[in-house]
Amino acid sequence: FQSKILYISGGNTFYLLQELKKKQLLSLIKEQIRDGLVYVGESAGAIITAKDIDYNKLMDDKTVATELSDTAGLDEVDFYILPHYGEEPFTDSSKKTFETYKNQFSLMLINNSQAVIVNGEEREVVSEQD
Repeated sequence: FQSKILYISGGNTFYLLQELKKKQLLSLIKEQIRDGLVYVGESAGAIITAKDIDYNKLMDDKTVATELSDTAGLDEVDFYILPHYGEEPFTDSSKKTFETYKNQFSLMLINNSQAVIVNGEEREVVSEQD
């Protein structure tokens, strides 16, 4: 049994998206996911799976991505991941993001011990302790 996996780690979400767009990789990633690729995103790598990443501007500095013309993400999930919730050094910025966008978006809050597993329409939050 073989499976293709793409792992995208964290960092500045806006810079990550800028670089993926510059290399024209978003459509390739979406195509690969449709073909069965397992996508694993950590922090910024998870945030870019949303329809748009602009909601993350309270946690990440948008100005480092000087060549990013739009903030449209992969649009692979129907929610907006909010990683590091309640975790240093993101305690304040994650709470402020939640308070700012909780009525606008379907935010999914996870801490550093949790992950979201998405399989088709199903989604499940799992913890290290599980």
